[in-house]
Amino acid sequence: MGACALVAAGVLAAACGEAARTARGAFEPRTEGQLLVATDLPAPGFWRGEAADALDGGFEWALAHRLAERFDLDVGFVDVPLADILAGDLHGADVALAQVTATDDREDQLRFSAPYLDSSPAVLAPTEGDGDDIVDLATARARRWAVVAGTPVAGFLDDTVQPDAGTRRVADATAAADAVTAGRVDAALVELPTALLLAGGTDDLAVVARFDALTGIAAALPDDGPAGNVVAVDKALAALGADGTLDDLHDRWLSPAYATDPGDVPVIRTR
Repeated sequence: MGACALVAAGVLAAACGEAARTARGAFEPRTEGQLLVATDLPAPGFWRGEAADALDGGFEWALAHRLAERFDLDVGFVDVPLADILAGDLHGADVALAQVTATDDREDQLRFSAPYLDSSPAVLAPTEGDGDDIVDLATARARRWAVVAGTPVAGFLDDTVQPDAGTRRVADATAAADAVTAGRVDAALVELPTALLLAGGTDDLAVVARFDALTGIAAALPDDGPAGNVVAVDKALAALGADGTLDDLHDRWLSPAYATDPGDVPVIRTR
């Protein structure tokens, strides 16, 4: 093959490669060749392991690898407090996968992808006690609650449930569960997947209901990052949803650890 033909072949290969990258959505990482993913550890079910350099499983861990594959990047992880992530400080990471739900307020500090996991506010209650008879708004309002401060479910508790009894605001979902098992509150309101995972790890807790407010867990990206990165993540998530990958990851990492099937949790109507 002549030199001109070789050059033409090289140009064609480069063009094809660029076309493939464009079709998948171009992602511009902060560090060349690496997708750095932030999360808040520990997060059983979503991440297996308690240190960023010793992770080997979990729903969001596997999702991070799938995104990196689609962007043709290596993947790395960094442990970042959730409060920092929500404040828009990802400690240099390109994206956070940390069971974050998108809200209008949070969009002042972050950019969000389309949701990759459906959720709703769920009632985590003791297997024996006053929490297991929360069946409607009236019974919910009469109970003492624990909720993670600054989260959308905390806003939902205040604005929709409007409990008459006291509300204990805590730092994370594990602390909310601890408040329930210690008897300091009657129930905790947390995101459904997290509630199912927490109840799945003990005989002392159950997910007795969920509210009809649908939320979505999404990837969070720094507000000062390339705007095209959100488009790239959305395209990747759409592809992973269309080919069944997201369902497969859910079935592999989350469903076996759930206390019960999400579809079997009774729904409390608010409208």
